[in-house]
Amino acid sequence: MSEQRVWRPLTTATPVGDRYVEMDSPVAGSRIRLHRDALVRLLADQPVPPAFEHGLTERGLLCVSGGEEEPAEEDLALWQERGWGLSLASYLWSRSVSYYDSGPGEEDRRSAAIESMLHERSCPLPPEPDPSAVSLQAVGDWDAPPLSAVLAKRRSVGAFRQSSVDRGALAALLYYGTSKIRACRRAASAEKPSSLLISVGAAFDIYVLVYAVDGLISGVHRYHPETNTLSLVKAGNFREAAYVALAGQPAPKNAAATILLVADFARYQWRYRHERALRNLYLEAGRLMQPLILVATALGLQTGITPAVRDEEIADLLGENSENWQALHTLTVA
Repeated sequence: MSEQRVWRPLTTATPVGDRYVEMDSPVAGSRIRLHRDALVRLLADQPVPPAFEHGLTERGLLCVSGGEEEPAEEDLALWQERGWGLSLASYLWSRSVSYYDSGPGEEDRRSAAIESMLHERSCPLPPEPDPSAVSLQAVGDWDAPPLSAVLAKRRSVGAFRQSSVDRGALAALLYYGTSKIRACRRAASAEKPSSLLISVGAAFDIYVLVYAVDGLISGVHRYHPETNTLSLVKAGNFREAAYVALAGQPAPKNAAATILLVADFARYQWRYRHERALRNLYLEAGRLMQPLILVATALGLQTGITPAVRDEEIADLLGENSENWQALHTLTVA
């Protein structure tokens, strides 16, 4: 390799089959597949065609040592020092996504992509509601208070006063708080491929930890927004387990229930096949929690929100142990 050129920081090499290696530089926003033997010669500083080295330089994988295009080493080192090193590559790639359907003819390109994706594998959809699920109280039209009044009352409570809520209040909270998820799920259909890209809430399952709700069994429940029903996952008093799972926050000890937004990554990965998707999914968790918070406030409930959860404890509590699964946000009410 030329003495004047060095690999761009964070460049990695991943074997692809027996003959090729994929070189990846999140700093340069570039990926390229090389023949294994050519890369070995380059690393061993053996002669390679000038065009080969020039191509790597053009793609940003090689850079001039000390050149202006070389990133500040102290900026990258800070991520390592703060324990963020493993997330750096994903973050950098999320800033330089080239979307497949951008540019002229985007509708045709999108349709072709969906057809190819469906040929590869059917779109993973949220599970069908359990036929044995308990129907919550019917919810009709609601004369909701003005948004300004709700925002003025909005508070986040740490230590709740001990309280229970009735089944109707929880039903209203879940029904109105998930109205957008319900509408988008009903609009998405395998019979209409383009509708599968209606992704709001498609990746999320909604669990409810019931501690003290009149008319409902205490335990772990799964909420089905399409039918406004609850399926009992397991019965029991899980206040202490929830306290531990929510990183020691005291709200579950006196609350009536905790609602969890749980992401199934595989559903989102089918729709969005680039690094920015994970970043967008975290943002979506906040967007979906917002209406739940506002509805709870409008109903006069105490509210406490946190995305701070202990993954292993939550997995044990809900009976979910897949690596493609994570609780991203919680709302506790009383």
